Amino acid sequence: MRVLLNAPAPENHGGVANYCKALLPHFRTDVEVMHRGSRPGESGTAARLARLTRDTSQLLRTLKDGQFDVVHQNTSFYGPGIARDAVLANRAKTSGAKLFIRLHGWDHGFEEAFNGRRFRWIKQQYFNADAIAVDAEEYEQKIRAWGYEGSMFRETTVVDDALLAQRPEGERAHPPTVLFLARLAEDKGVIETLEATRLAQEQHPDLHLVIAGEGPVKARAEAWVAERDMPNVRFTGYVRDAEKAAVLADADLYLLPTLHGEGLPTSILEAMAFGLPVVTRPMGGIGDHLTDGEHGFLSERTDPETFAGFVTRLVEDDTLRRTQGERNRTVARERYLASTVAARLEAAYASLLN
Repeated sequence: MRVLLNAPAPENHGGVANYCKALLPHFRTDVEVMHRGSRPGESGTAARLARLTRDTSQLLRTLKDGQFDVVHQNTSFYGPGIARDAVLANRAKTSGAKLFIRLHGWDHGFEEAFNGRRFRWIKQQYFNADAIAVDAEEYEQKIRAWGYEGSMFRETTVVDDALLAQRPEGERAHPPTVLFLARLAEDKGVIETLEATRLAQEQHPDLHLVIAGEGPVKARAEAWVAERDMPNVRFTGYVRDAEKAAVLADADLYLLPTLHGEGLPTSILEAMAFGLPVVTRPMGGIGDHLTDGEHGFLSERTDPETFAGFVTRLVEDDTLRRTQGERNRTVARERYLASTVAARLEAAYASLLN
């Protein structure tokens, strides 16, 4: 079985690019990679159109040069990405290969447009796929309701096996530490994280917060901390590999009060694999995989007071924190390692051919 994996450029820092890079070493079948999409430094409509033209030409050459049984296309469910990748899906499907589309994340505001007249051709390219994989039961039900009749799989993001190998050796003494590891965007809840931690510090002044990531609200978040003279907050910037392993190993719990249309955030699975309880909201696939009170705490609420209460409880109850953390470690290493997900994907590919 030969598979063509359509992936973002490896120099991108996005979740889909990291997903593909983590999977590649673990496929046992013959998998070839074709990179598509924007490169760092590209901007503007003209640059995007030129890149799409080059990507389409590259795909046609690749499909012509090799006999592929399956084309695995990775697409984020939001307007620009869906429109761009529809052209690639069309070319892949007409090659005669089975088309497996992995939809990452979900933009709820885009749903109406996707089902509208303007996106009719684009929607058809996706619904011509032999299989579609999504992160959440909610998204599977919507796609079925919109008329898709092909195979569907519910899949997860991954924990890179190599990340666990970079975990620092031995126990490390540190003050109680909350970790926020995500893009610093409005809808990821970074300001809510700051406020929740500040409230928890009223009872636990030694509580630390590490904010790992880059994004459009980083300057605002740093100003928020400075204006309130909030202690024990550290901004690390973007982290990867050993740096990421270090911030995960040094934390006691993971906090992500997200408002985003999530699939299943990689950072949540990474936190679980490092034995951290997770405090978050049941957005998208999060509620399919985490249970309130077992893997941490999940709440539909968005107020910082609610999350401060969860943080305080986990800081004060060592037994609860360790029990939830060990449960998360076990589950993550059984279900979410890239090596395990790659095997599930290979089984899905084979089912299309059989």
